Amino acid sequence: MSARSEVRILAAIAVLLSLPSAAVAQSDLARSIAAGAKRGAARFETIYRETGISGVSEAVEACYRSPRSRQGIGALAECAGLDIMGANVDGQAVASLGVPGYGFFSGPALEKRVAAGMKAAGLSKVERREFDRAIMAYLNGSAETSTASATPSAAAEVMSLRSLDGLPFDHNGSEMIVDAAKGVIVYAKPKASIVGTVEPGTVLFRGEPWSLDPRSSPIRGKAYVFRKGCAPAPYEVRGTYRGEGFVLTGIAPVRAKESCAVTGASTSSGNARLAFESTYMDE
Repeated sequence: MSARSEVRILAAIAVLLSLPSAAVAQSDLARSIAAGAKRGAARFETIYRETGISGVSEAVEACYRSPRSRQGIGALAECAGLDIMGANVDGQAVASLGVPGYGFFSGPALEKRVAAGMKAAGLSKVERREFDRAIMAYLNGSAETSTASATPSAAAEVMSLRSLDGLPFDHNGSEMIVDAAKGVIVYAKPKASIVGTVEPGTVLFRGEPWSLDPRSSPIRGKAYVFRKGCAPAPYEVRGTYRGEGFVLTGIAPVRAKESCAVTGASTSSGNARLAFESTYMDE
């Protein structure tokens, strides 16, 4: 899948958080963030088509510098939406096309820009949390998806390794089985540091089955963040299959340091970029 195709998909995202038992002010806040994020997405599509990723980076900088971004949470969400679209599409281009990443969108820079924007806008702690939730929903595609992504599942899914008919891959030192026909990526032999957290057969990713033909094999589905003693936290990822290796990217849930609670989302954590390297030629 090309980066331009990814733009068309992402530009169609509509976001609207459902906040059960929320006060009217909180509902208005969520709607304002959603509307701003949509405006940012629409701007991205136009700017990217006309000037490419460098033009997007310039527009992002100008947006955050504008006094307007400090005049309301919706205006700030517009800047963040534009920024996030740029980072996501740039990441997909790196993963699927093998091109170098654009420095402006690399690493934790995006999170720092958004955090600085929230501080400059004078957002309260409640508004910052709501902002993070709304942006996470925006990236994951819909209110239904984002609610699932923010809410940990009851238990990890564990499959019998004998039921799988896939190829061996390495993922950060863990041996994995990638079964394209079933649409799953499963831990076959977790590395020593996570043995107490995941067991053989634990599903890291589940999505739509894909073809092993590396010329046209988009992958999309749900991956999971694991922590010992906590329910897995799901989030949407996508990428393009390449026979010798591939990368899935997404906006990964971030947990509180001393609890299982999901408190935000990250585009730069290790869970936001899941890399897999084929090992079947080594055996």
